[in-house]
Amino acid sequence: MAELSKELKESMAKEVETTLTETANDFRQKLEARLENETQQLLHFLKARLLSVAIAVVAAVVFLLVTTMYLQTTRVNSSVIALQDKILGAQDRIQNSTKALQDAENNLGAAEAKLKIAMEQLDQKRAEYDTLLKQMQSAQAQRK
Repeated sequence: MAELSKELKESMAKEVETTLTETANDFRQKLEARLENETQQLLHFLKARLLSVAIAVVAAVVFLLVTTMYLQTTRVNSSVIALQDKILGAQDRIQNSTKALQDAENNLGAAEAKLKIAMEQLDQKRAEYDTLLKQMQSAQAQRK
């Protein structure tokens, strides 16, 4: 009975060992499967978060670019408007100068016409003076 009991004990020990090994293997497989599942879920979560952060960064960069371009456009527009104002002012000054030159030209033409008339009158008066001078010299010569 002792041998039977020893064989029984050994058989039971092997059975327990086999059962424990199977249970340990089963537990290990379930644990590994759960660990793999948790790892996959964590990776998926991290990828989603990383994608969200990347999208947020890209959106921020795009916002900064658009804002910068808007500010640059506003500056350029302001500069163009200021330049247009200067050009309009210069055109006004040119028009005023042109008008002043035309007025001066008209005044010069009028003065030239008056000078011609005055020169003609002077020539006439000189001719009269020469005539009178000759008459006077003739009268003086006859008196002598």
